[in-house]
Amino acid sequence: MRFMAARAAVAVPHRKEKAMKHSALKRIAALLMLALFSSSVLTACNTMAGAGKDVQKAGEKVETKAEDCKDGKC
Repeated sequence: MRFMAARAAVAVPHRKEKAMKHSALKRIAALLMLALFSSSVLTACNTMAGAGKDVQKAGEKVETKAEDCKDGKC
């Protein structure tokens, strides 16, 4: 009986240690996912800004062409 009591006392810290490692892994995984999401959002912002500039340039060209064609001589 003494052997079993001593064995149970040793097993409890092991469970706590395992739980702490599991908790740390969860935090690391959450931080990694946050970093990946943040980098993808920032990349998307840069892409949309570039696309907006391209559309703006195309709009300026259309506007210039429309002004040239006001008198019907395109």
